[in-house]
Amino acid sequence: MEKQKKEIVKYDNQFNFSNFGTLKSVEQNVFMAILAKIYRKKETGVVISFDDLRQWSFLIQGKNYTKQECNKIFSNFSEKIFSILFKVEKEDGKLEFMPMFVKWTVSPTFETSVIELNPYFASYFFGIPEGKGFTQFFLDKFVIIKSKYAKTLFRMFHQNFSGKWVVGIDEYRKIMDFPKSYRSNNILVRTKKMLKEIEETGYFSNIELKHTTCSGKGRAIKDLIFTYSLNRIKFIELKDLNNKLNYQTVKKEKTKLNQKIKYNKDGLPYMTAEEEKYIEEKKCPYCGSKVVK
Repeated sequence: MEKQKKEIVKYDNQFNFSNFGTLKSVEQNVFMAILAKIYRKKETGVVISFDDLRQWSFLIQGKNYTKQECNKIFSNFSEKIFSILFKVEKEDGKLEFMPMFVKWTVSPTFETSVIELNPYFASYFFGIPEGKGFTQFFLDKFVIIKSKYAKTLFRMFHQNFSGKWVVGIDEYRKIMDFPKSYRSNNILVRTKKMLKEIEETGYFSNIELKHTTCSGKGRAIKDLIFTYSLNRIKFIELKDLNNKLNYQTVKKEKTKLNQKIKYNKDGLPYMTAEEEKYIEEKKCPYCGSKVVK
């Protein structure tokens, strides 16, 4: 495979309205690898080799997948993707449902997949207007997350960039696509186990989960409250891959002239000028920290 820069996955936050719950962990890796190439190529049609997908989606880690097994994974995955209707919420409140891809050709002979994106979906993956909410992360950080549920939670933390996400338990169950047999307490226990996996990506730290309860008998769980710290340097690295910032504290001594009015012994006013030395600390234009060079 040709040597390339780190692959980036980027899409409009509206894309998160869609549910990928039917996709297994490895299949989500394959899916994000395809989105990364779509974002990089800025084209609705892309050709992806099996070797590309094996490497990008970490299929070769932990198990030696044969070509036949890879072919089966990609074929099963394409069937699942075509069965998912993606939901888009418009500004006027309308909901649109559509397939993401219009054609997908898997060729075992040439070991390639030819994928054609639905043109209506193109704007959700490239050409995102400035100031519009979007999610982006490095592909290699996404694929190290093993649990398919943790992968979904990772995406939702990216969408809620304020460092806090409050979600009702029923809505959370729907987003995560938990089995109906999972009780609320099971969901809490399962979710807490995911947090370490997400922290290991380096994007988030100090993740905490609290919850509120309903009044009345049984005090059922009402809302989940996630709080987390954002690794701003990680996000800035995404912003500028070619010119990574060399972070160091910058302090510069400056002099300020203070003018004051004083009065002589006859009561007449006069101006004085006094020099005052101080330290100026520059701040990062992206995150506000005092660590920019």
